[in-house]
Amino acid sequence: MKFEMSNTNEFKGVYNNGTNDVIPVMIEGYPHTSVYFMHDTSSTNENPAGYGTNNGRYGTGSDVARAREASEAIQSWNNANAAYNNGNGGSSGFVNDHYVRRGDSAMGMFATSKFIENKPKTNHGLYNAWKTGPEILNGGSFAISSGDHLMIKVNRQSIEYFKNGSIVHTQSNSGNGRVGGVTTLRRKLVIGKNSNNINSSFTIKKFNWHGNGKTLSEAQTIYNDRDFILSGGSGVTNIDLTPYINGAAIVNNVLELSSANATVSLPLRDSYLKSQTYLKSEIDALISAEIALITDVLSNYQTVFSDIIADVSGLSTDILSNYQSIAQLNTQVSNLTSSVANLGGSGSGGGWNPF
Repeated sequence: MKFEMSNTNEFKGVYNNGTNDVIPVMIEGYPHTSVYFMHDTSSTNENPAGYGTNNGRYGTGSDVARAREASEAIQSWNNANAAYNNGNGGSSGFVNDHYVRRGDSAMGMFATSKFIENKPKTNHGLYNAWKTGPEILNGGSFAISSGDHLMIKVNRQSIEYFKNGSIVHTQSNSGNGRVGGVTTLRRKLVIGKNSNNINSSFTIKKFNWHGNGKTLSEAQTIYNDRDFILSGGSGVTNIDLTPYINGAAIVNNVLELSSANATVSLPLRDSYLKSQTYLKSEIDALISAEIALITDVLSNYQTVFSDIIADVSGLSTDILSNYQSIAQLNTQVSNLTSSVANLGGSGSGGGWNPF
């Protein structure tokens, strides 16, 4: 595989010397695995769709045209069974998308790419084993400019190309071509090409593997958290900036971060400028001063509360004294009333008459 830039400023990958065709990986032999005949139309646990095709059948194991048909056949077989068991296919899963075994019939293999690649060859003159086509970057291309951030997401059925966080191209499986999935087969990576236009050149800053199965949102986050660039880069980043900084100092209430090619100045609030080193005795003195201040405030509150209580007590005494005077007056009135009543006398005499 190689990356190259064309004279129209497009970046693309080319597989298998540009042919993007099937490749015989075992000649007169095969890796021994569990297989399924692609022409079998029986409905079974492994093939619940009952799908079968004669594509890739007949001929010899070395027939390139039949190998291309067999590559299409295993893809169609997987697609037919993809709707079963919650998208997991039949009881044995999918046949391998990237390798196919051929004799006078096409056989899909129930095995991982790694298993197939590490399996020793079983010699047999009737069979060949074929790599089904391009495993990544099947000719996808898009224009790029200086400073662009590129990501390539590899799916089973497609390759998605991201530029600056957005999808700009999707390359999908077609016929015997396989753009999705990555095998452990080693391929040489060539940067640039001597036949490119003399004015076409580019520098790749860094390759980074971000893992499998990223969503569109996660891809956008990867772009947002890309390499910090002092002259620009991401406006929102969670990455550690420490490797990019050679030194830091506070100058006139400003934090200055120095890198190889620039200095970033960050004004700080006063609360962030407590850079003085205190001794334990100084810290104890500061704490004692704070305690004394709090004690003084509490003492003032106690004085105020005492004054309030004294005022309330005096008011209560006055009210009680007034209440007692009124009670005495009521007693005197009651006694006078009784005396007046007694002046009237009692019995048949009928009471006092001044006339």
